[in-house]
Amino acid sequence: MGLLLAGCTTAVPSAAVFSAPAATSGAANPLHFEDADRFARLLDAHPTPNAAQLQADYIAPGSAGLKIFTPYRIINADNLAAKVAANPATYRKALDLCLPVARGMSVDAAATLAQVQGLLKQSEPATVYMLFGGNNSGGTAGRDGLVLGLEVLCRKVSTEAEARAILTEFIAHEVTHVYQDRVKRPGGPLHLLAVALNEGFADFVAELATGNRAGSDHERARYGLAHEAELWRRFQADMADESRLRHWFYNNSEAYQKELNGAPPDLGYWLGKRICEAYYARASDKAAALQVLLERRDPQQILKDSGYAPSL
Repeated sequence: MGLLLAGCTTAVPSAAVFSAPAATSGAANPLHFEDADRFARLLDAHPTPNAAQLQADYIAPGSAGLKIFTPYRIINADNLAAKVAANPATYRKALDLCLPVARGMSVDAAATLAQVQGLLKQSEPATVYMLFGGNNSGGTAGRDGLVLGLEVLCRKVSTEAEARAILTEFIAHEVTHVYQDRVKRPGGPLHLLAVALNEGFADFVAELATGNRAGSDHERARYGLAHEAELWRRFQADMADESRLRHWFYNNSEAYQKELNGAPPDLGYWLGKRICEAYYARASDKAAALQVLLERRDPQQILKDSGYAPSL
């Protein structure tokens, strides 16, 4: 049975902190498809394009979003060519199912973006770039906008409704990272607790904005609530060891499956969200609490003030 936090419940508060203005069909489309369009034309002409074709027709003329996505994801034209050749059906499915769904989401996407922007009291909107990457990342963000890798997001969906749901989840999560990148925070490497608050806050804000738990979080929540005290003991022991980061984050690959011992990957997201939930629940000023979590100036103080301390 899952354990409740001291002083808070597991329920996600409603997004009543801010009511976004309704998006209208006449508003500017926040979704950019120029990279996805070039990729689609290239694959229509060459189902398995070579590196030279990808470099000339896709990567070289790329948008700011593609430039964000290239390091660590696309990497280079040779890597992308190899990934497309090895997974042609994956890319074709994303082109046929998820790209058309994304094209029809401008109004809903604008509403989600406005909701997050209002919750976090940000003055500048963010741009969403839809594109195709190296089959290794569903999304990332930088100060210039958020980027979604359609071939990864489309892997586990089979209907338009499922595609729309996962795209909405990732838009809300990644736009939070955009605003995190834009605020002035202490520099230096992100240690385990800071990464947990970074990712957990993005999931927490996405739930506030959409009213729904991310699909990827359901399995983590089921496992986490059943093992919360033990997970917290392990997390605390690992906080001083930078080499343990991959035991909690970005470990959804075959290389880490044995180490997970049946647990779902990326449990650090869930623990980070639990701390954010606890902090938010304790705060009398919810809007101010969101600003503290967004800026994340003192992770240890946030943890202390949250009162998060699951026990047997």
